[in-house]
Amino acid sequence: MALGRYGLHSPYVYALFNEVALARDQPQGVADIETDRKKYRCDPTPVLTSDPGAGSSRPSSRTIASVARHALKPPAQAAFLFRLARFHGACRALELGTCLGTTSRYLARGLKPEGQLHTIEGVPEFYHVAAQSFNREASGRIVPHAGHFDEVLPELLRREGHFDFVFLDGNHRYEATMRYVNKIIPYCTPDAMIVLDDIYWSREMARAWNEMRADPRFPLTLDFYHVGILVLSARQQKEDFRLKWPLSLR
Repeated sequence: MALGRYGLHSPYVYALFNEVALARDQPQGVADIETDRKKYRCDPTPVLTSDPGAGSSRPSSRTIASVARHALKPPAQAAFLFRLARFHGACRALELGTCLGTTSRYLARGLKPEGQLHTIEGVPEFYHVAAQSFNREASGRIVPHAGHFDEVLPELLRREGHFDFVFLDGNHRYEATMRYVNKIIPYCTPDAMIVLDDIYWSREMARAWNEMRADPRFPLTLDFYHVGILVLSARQQKEDFRLKWPLSLR
């Protein structure tokens, strides 16, 4: 059974649920992000993509407009990630799956003032749209990387490392998800938070999530149905929570 705040006895999880899931505050000054979102929804530029996360490597033709309408996180869910990063006190973040960059910009604004987000995108057209929008952020705040995760990630981890917040929203396959998480863990800080999107999107994602929530390397796991949160912390006893996804975020 999914728990609400009154069923929580962990002070940390209770605070997270109240300050992140139930909070209604929006990041200040995001009108520019939402203006870009509206612009993307009207952009007829064609994009040729292959999406191994959807179970196919065959190219398909889409437009920026269709991606903006169907693939971008809505503002309330993007704000959830902003509040989660802020609650965690994140400073060095990593994102797999930039898409058009709207969620990346929300996430980056939740980091500490000196924080930095590295984000990877495999579709060249998406990368270029997102990179242009990142120019409107503080200099060096978001560092975009173009290329396949398997090609970009190893060198990026070796060069940058020590990430305290990770958001995976790319390849939604079991083997790929497990591989990326296992690659990233050695380059995380001791109290890092790893967030997986769409954990019940497919049987493969559900399998990956259920294995990770049972993994002793993650003493604290939080299942919000739409996203799963893994917390690395030597100070935390093993706990697993299924939490209600607030109606305001749907």
